[in-house]
Amino acid sequence: MKHAGLDDLREWLEGQRFKVQQWNAEDANLCNWLAYRPAAYGARSCEHNGKTAMLVVHPYLTTATNSASCEIEIVRRAGGAWYRLTAYAVRPHELVDQLDAIERRLVKAWNSFEVEEQK
Repeated sequence: MKHAGLDDLREWLEGQRFKVQQWNAEDANLCNWLAYRPAAYGARSCEHNGKTAMLVVHPYLTTATNSASCEIEIVRRAGGAWYRLTAYAVRPHELVDQLDAIERRLVKAWNSFEVEEQK
């Protein structure tokens, strides 16, 4: 199945070292893909698998409201619980202009989580 929706954004993200895969969030979303790559800026590893936290971009495009937006998130396990840190309602052109700053903020928030010993 071919990736559909927000082609310019998808191509730009691929140029930023993101991988793209199929993703169908909901019927109203005309985008059928998401993009991901390891987070930069010293992102702490996930305690579940020991890998660097992943930065994930979920695009949304709908004709119902004639709008496009993105969610950018880091989802990982810390201190025995799963966390989802998200920047949302980011317009595609804002993502292009602000990806670096958004990623830095998410990584800073992710790294601020104190990991306590499991008892």
